[in-house]
Amino acid sequence: VQAGAGVVADSVPQSEWQETCNKARAVIRAAELVQAGLDA
Repeated sequence: VQAGAGVVADSVPQSEWQETCNKARAVIRAAELVQAGLDA
C-alpha cells in the first residue's frame, strides 16, 4: 500500500505523518473487509 501527503512550506511533519498513516490505514482496512467477504 502506498500513501502520501502534500508537504508545503507550513506543513507540520508530525501532522503529515499522521495523515499518511490514516490514508494507508483506510486502504488496508478496505482490503481486509473485501478479504473477509470473500472468505465468508
